[in-house]
Amino acid sequence: MQYGALVISLDFELWWGVRDNRTVADYGANILGVRQVVPALLDLFAERNIACTWATVGLLFFGTNAAMRAALPARKPRYTDARLCSYNYLDEVGADEERDPYYYGLSLIKRILDHPAQEIGTHTFSHFYCLEEGGDVEAFRADLEAARAAAARLGIKLASIVFPRNQVDPAHLSVCREFGLRAFRGNERVWFHRARRGSEQTLPVRASRLKSILKTPFSGRRAATSHPSAASSGWSSSSMKAKF
Repeated sequence: MQYGALVISLDFELWWGVRDNRTVADYGANILGVRQVVPALLDLFAERNIACTWATVGLLFFGTNAAMRAALPARKPRYTDARLCSYNYLDEVGADEERDPYYYGLSLIKRILDHPAQEIGTHTFSHFYCLEEGGDVEAFRADLEAARAAAARLGIKLASIVFPRNQVDPAHLSVCREFGLRAFRGNERVWFHRARRGSEQTLPVRASRLKSILKTPFSGRRAATSHPSAASSGWSSSSMKAKF
């Protein structure tokens, strides 16, 4: 690539991405705000001809509780910390998207698909944690199969993945290759951006990461695009990040 590229990849997860450490009382308004932000961003991207990868949690692809439950993988992760497992919260999920705007994203996904130069990638099916105890490779394979099937119902062939909380692991990357995924978001090559379990995300580590992001000029970063229009035939990765 002759010139550098600014890569935009957005974590599209709604409540599935924060359910283990947030409450509706302290964070619910932020989740509801996503339903206004996504359409606004799409209009802006269309106006400015900006391509974007929306790394989407597979559980968002459904419009009803019944459809969601019917699509669950047979093998699920057995995390030591049960709070991390999205499937433990299914009883909280409302009947459909109209009555539960926190857990469903089908209407927003369809809106993304209606706009040019937008890619739907995967953020795994269940917001899967590859480095947590119990996040084994076979459970991850089942998770990706469920994500692929959910996307295929809308005519989407997944090509990119963003690992939840950037927990990238070589063994899980091998599974991604099996599924034809050819791009992922990587981590900065510095100690405080190293992929870690949740228990290792100490305050000093998070503070160092934030300081790095705020002080490093864009011209000093290296990033390879994860968007299909520019990705190579091999693995490519990006460290740019936003969450929705």
